[in-house]
Amino acid sequence: MAAYGASNTVINEVLSTWRKMLTTIVVWEQIL
Repeated sequence: MAAYGASNTVINEVLSTWRKMLTTIVVWEQIL
């Protein structure tokens, strides 16, 4: 369970990073 929790945390980090990147891209497209 500890290993699963660790990998789950990594996945959550990656997903949140992707969301920030996508949000930034959308904002830039609207500005430009």
